[in-house]
Amino acid sequence: MIRFITDTNEKKAITRAILEALPEWFEVEESREQYIRE
Repeated sequence: MIRFITDTNEKKAITRAILEALPEWFEVEESREQYIRE
């Protein structure tokens, strides 16, 4: 099932969970936070 996420806070939470689950790819905190803000 595909669900469109429109809530900005929910999008940020999902993005943070994914990026923090991949520390070897997104280990630089400053860059990771920039991805989350965008």
